[in-house]
Amino acid sequence: MKYPLMAMSLVAGLFATAGIFSAEPLVRHDVVGLRLDLKAPQPLVDDYFDPSAGRAVSMVLRVTVASNGKVKEAHAGEGFYTTGQGRRAEKFAKYLAFTPKTIDGKPVESSGELPIRYWFPASENVSPAVQDSLKEAARHISARNWSAALERLDRMVANEISSISSFMVTEYLRVAVYEGMGDTEQALRHARLALRCWLAGGTSLRRECPAPVAMVSQTLIRAIGLESRLGRYAEALDDWDTLQAFDKQSATSDLADEVAKVRTLIASGDPVTTWLVMDAAGEGHADLFRLSLAVDSVEGGALDEASLECKSADAAPGHRDGYELPLAERSWSIPSTASGCTLILRGKSGTRVKIVQSGNPMPAA
Repeated sequence: MKYPLMAMSLVAGLFATAGIFSAEPLVRHDVVGLRLDLKAPQPLVDDYFDPSAGRAVSMVLRVTVASNGKVKEAHAGEGFYTTGQGRRAEKFAKYLAFTPKTIDGKPVESSGELPIRYWFPASENVSPAVQDSLKEAARHISARNWSAALERLDRMVANEISSISSFMVTEYLRVAVYEGMGDTEQALRHARLALRCWLAGGTSLRRECPAPVAMVSQTLIRAIGLESRLGRYAEALDDWDTLQAFDKQSATSDLADEVAKVRTLIASGDPVTTWLVMDAAGEGHADLFRLSLAVDSVEGGALDEASLECKSADAAPGHRDGYELPLAERSWSIPSTASGCTLILRGKSGTRVKIVQSGNPMPAA
């Protein structure tokens, strides 16, 4: 098994590159699934995080937006932050202004994710104690002692590390643990967490994010393989494009062959099968490639709601139309004028849903 050995070498790579950052403190926030109202005044992240605290922040806020564009609820979710920082982030989100989602031309309540990153380059040095803890976790992984590795990583995040770079390494190591345990969903979830700081959207990367290039590349490679196995082909292709733009030499011929197979499947008329797992908020998303789709099976829970968000041929730039899908039917046809559609399912957290897409290929967005 090569992965634990890679984990050890990349931990060593972090130590070699830590402490080289001298830029001014950086603040980044993007919105996923929602659109900020660019004409309205917006709060500044800097007003809600105290640089003197010296502890970096990397979190995902789950935001519910009312039909008037005001934030109704905000909850700090996955990430690296203290309880106080989570509360300040939730307060910050309450002052954001959004353009409400519309269905049939009427504004409706909607939800999305707001990633927030705040770090201090001077604090990105990795202390000897943290180095020892990371090495201990990597040794547990090499010995396939998964429970001990997870326990050590959890303890580090809760009590020991104060920098985003160290947090990203712990997430990378969790990928190795969950993949070793055969839990592909959890492995992919932690790969996305490890990449969250680096990915700026599309195929560009935040090169100022504190992390070794080798770790970015290897995490992308692991994510592509996991996404392909789970049928999340659009994500796999996006990550492949990112890898090609960022570190083309790291892509292996086996990985290139796997990506080529994904492209062939999408371009063919063959059915496309995707497994969705409802996240902690009870929501799952899937990119669509065909104009017909069906729920083949539901395991470990139940579905409460299904909807689509699509790009229409005559829509304004950045606008996406919403469509409610009647759950009683379990199979649906997508309008031929739609493109770039995303299926959104809501239900009990942890529910697994098998989606089968068929019919004519969906037009490119």
